[in-house]
Amino acid sequence: MTNFFTKEELLAFGFASVGDGVAVSRDVRFFAISGNMGNNVRIDTFTILTGDIVLEDDVHLSPLCFLSATGGRITMQQGSGIGPQCALLTKSDDYTREDLGIEGKVAGNIQIGSNTIIGAGCKIFPGVNIGADASIGGHCMITNDVKPGDMVISRGVSTITVGNRQNGQK
Repeated sequence: MTNFFTKEELLAFGFASVGDGVAVSRDVRFFAISGNMGNNVRIDTFTILTGDIVLEDDVHLSPLCFLSATGGRITMQQGSGIGPQCALLTKSDDYTREDLGIEGKVAGNIQIGSNTIIGAGCKIFPGVNIGADASIGGHCMITNDVKPGDMVISRGVSTITVGNRQNGQK
């Protein structure tokens, strides 16, 4: 036995097709998976994938990533990659709503353009499209579309309070 899943094992998890030259660690976890995996895809240790996911040729997922496609499809185009500890979420709570609860969810597809790199610790939220050849610096929270070729960086960590749900202030 090797340290990588075979093509047959990946198909048994639920992928409709799996290309050649894939290297998926046996420590990766799949839950209710569907979608496709292209040629030369690499998925590193302790990554979790769930839902409808399309990984085109030459995609790389670093260790400890979480791709949750339970509210839409995640598509990573050819040559794209994500650094360690990234999360791509197609469904999330809507933290801007006053009335939190089951209805307070947002959902949408995520698309990562070809040859795009996403740094360690980034979070990509529902409905985001990141264009081709973009570069996302480490620990960014991406809630809006990124144009092709754009470079996005974080300028430190800060929080602000914009209102209070209990007393209705905004």
